[in-house]
Amino acid sequence: MLGALLACVATSARSSLARGLDVVVEVEPTLEPALDARATRRLVTLELRDIEIPAAFVQKGSKASPPALYFRLLGKQATNVRVELWQLGELHDARTVSVGDGTPAHLLARRIALAAAELARHLRQQRLLQLHKQKKQLEELRRLGLQAAHSTREGPLALRTEAAFLWGERLWLSGPRLTAELSLRRSFRLDWGVRQGLGADHSGRSGLSSYEITLGPALRLHPSPQFDLDLGAEAAVAVVRINRARSVDATPDERTSWTARAGVALRLQPRLKRGLRASIALEGGSQLRAIPVRYDTGTERYGGFYAALALGIVFTPR
Repeated sequence: MLGALLACVATSARSSLARGLDVVVEVEPTLEPALDARATRRLVTLELRDIEIPAAFVQKGSKASPPALYFRLLGKQATNVRVELWQLGELHDARTVSVGDGTPAHLLARRIALAAAELARHLRQQRLLQLHKQKKQLEELRRLGLQAAHSTREGPLALRTEAAFLWGERLWLSGPRLTAELSLRRSFRLDWGVRQGLGADHSGRSGLSSYEITLGPALRLHPSPQFDLDLGAEAAVAVVRINRARSVDATPDERTSWTARAGVALRLQPRLKRGLRASIALEGGSQLRAIPVRYDTGTERYGGFYAALALGIVFTPR
């Protein structure tokens, strides 16, 4: 057993090609009588001299040469020789060389060298395809990285602060808003906010103030890397105070009531920074509950359709 191992090691040799690729040809001892090992190694080296096999993974700045190629020649008789190609302990492929009885040793060595070259070329094609896939994957990662760097950050939480101006059929209001945007799935989210409004009756009979809670779904679209388009719907409940009213909801000396509304919003959001957008919104909807009010000079009913303009910023924390 030890003698066979020593013989196997003795019949293997390492050759260095012009391109820096090492080749090791290992001959099974049973092939020695009919095979010229020295001529086989020399012919294999000559066949591989113009074949460049890249490494499986190429790192930027790496100057290390590719791992050596190991060829194992196996067979109990010289008429049926199995040629195996190994690299880094992995069997890549194999070919069987069949020749007739009495074939000269140099002809057998030539056919083995051709089979080894075929294996090497096949490995080269595999490596080139592999490296091409790696290059495409790296390019895709770079593209996604650039896209992320030039697009605004998404959820899971964002804060939107705005100054809003609302015009109704009988009144106008203006004031600040604060909205939390909670991402649910992809670009779909839920907005929850609080708003304060100060304004007056169109006829100037009284000042008004409101405090409001809003809730509604929204969808953010990305038509361009420079801006986003935001589509939203919302429902709101508000407490309203009419300062100079004589009665509200047919209740004497009452100045406070409540109302509800529903509407939609379209927001154009230019990108300012990675986590910061500007917001320009157009809103519209209808009051779901009208508020009847009596003044000294007559009665009024606040309700109907409304339109609003809101300007603000959206901040998405890291």
